[in-house]
Amino acid sequence: MYLEFADGEQKEDPIGWIKLVRARLTGLELPSVGVLSHGGRWLTQTEDVEAPPAVAGVTWLSVSLPSEPLRRALYAETATHPADESDEAAWGPGLYVDTEAIEALGRALKNAPTPLAVAGATFYRVAR
Repeated sequence: MYLEFADGEQKEDPIGWIKLVRARLTGLELPSVGVLSHGGRWLTQTEDVEAPPAVAGVTWLSVSLPSEPLRRALYAETATHPADESDEAAWGPGLYVDTEAIEALGRALKNAPTPLAVAGATFYRVAR
């Protein structure tokens, strides 16, 4: 599941919210990965765009290009999976926070966890 909010739209602490969701999944014995990322969003077009041709039984919906936060979240999620049975570099289940998200929230980590880099983005594991 992917959720995207503009800065200031969130009603709760996003790290705490992801921890709560993951705790409920863990209670159901479902391993999970939570990723908090940050970046620019694609906004929907405001200018008039020619409507697509009518096709019986098809409903056309407008979709934006993938946002920077989505791409960064997918990088982290991909890094959690091993390439094969012998791959020990996979991050595994956990809660990963993008360094840019930490800065955007105006927070600092109590401890300096090992930075995990993938595709030009850096994340910290803040919970297992």
